[in-house]
Amino acid sequence: MVISLENSITQAEQTLRKGGYDSLAEQVRLYLEKIIKPDLKNLIEEIIGQPILDPIANTNLATGRTGIVVILKQLR
Repeated sequence: MVISLENSITQAEQTLRKGGYDSLAEQVRLYLEKIIKPDLKNLIEEIIGQPILDPIANTNLATGRTGIVVILKQLR
C-alpha cells in the first residue's frame, strides 16, 4: 500500500529551511518520523483493519510531500 501526503512539513521545518538550515530541518524530520512511526503504524492498521509489518516513510522538504509505503503482513 502506498500513501501520499501533501503539505506535510511542520512550521519549524519550514522556518529552519528559510533560515538556511536545511541539514538541521532534515535531521528534525528524521527524528519526527522515528518518534511517530509506532503511532502511524497503529493508525494505519486501525483504518485498514489489517496488521502491517512496517510503515516506511520519506519526506521531501523541498516539495512538502511525504510518501509512505506500508508493508502488509501476509494474510492466511
